[in-house]
Amino acid sequence: MSSKVPSVVLSPWNFSFISKTKILPVLSMAMKSPSTILTKLASLYRHLWKPPPKKPPYNHICRIGDPVLRCEAKTVDVKAINSEEIQKVISKMKKVMKKHKAVGLAAPQIGCSLRIITMEFCPDILKKFPPSVVLSREYQAFPLQVFVNPVMTVVERHKVTFPEACECIKGYSALVPRYYEVKITGYNEKAEEVEWQVKGWPARIIQHELDHINGRIYTDIMLSQSFQYDFWYQEHLQKWFNIFIRK
Repeated sequence: MSSKVPSVVLSPWNFSFISKTKILPVLSMAMKSPSTILTKLASLYRHLWKPPPKKPPYNHICRIGDPVLRCEAKTVDVKAINSEEIQKVISKMKKVMKKHKAVGLAAPQIGCSLRIITMEFCPDILKKFPPSVVLSREYQAFPLQVFVNPVMTVVERHKVTFPEACECIKGYSALVPRYYEVKITGYNEKAEEVEWQVKGWPARIIQHELDHINGRIYTDIMLSQSFQYDFWYQEHLQKWFNIFIRK
């Protein structure tokens, strides 16, 4: 956002949106200080056209730096799971996760500080990776999973390290150590008790999303020297291509 005050054009179109009770005092000031009128009119202009702030749950994913990502999310009252408010959050999480083609999402990522996570690994995703990668990382397709107030228990304390990314830090990734096998318990969107014990990549997704509801991001535990921008090579190629075209 620029710190410069935007220029304002005084025209009948502008005045039709500004009441006389506001504009007349401003015009009277102009006689005393020419710079004052520009500042005041710019302020009025921004006030008229500034859209009202959106309220969560958002249609977008919050980016790193948003305070909501650093707060420990609140426990959801089990009796409230079937309420319109919580169901709206869960429904929005499903839509946003699908929109961004993510395999997991936590409520804080759409601005809601609640202990809710959603996960899904579609079979089509497996087709995007070489068989060797699918095997080594233990990618596994699984249907949509919703956990409210999830609690994780480590089954296999051995940790494995693989590249991990997050929509909150889009375009970047790093090596992150995670427990190999875990069990998660909680409630589904119908307020029914559920549990799920998994290993490999699904276990990594669970740990990643639980980090989010505890105010953590993968960058907190990554191998720092492995942190990278995933498209650095493409940018080199693009710059080379642009130079070639100019010639």
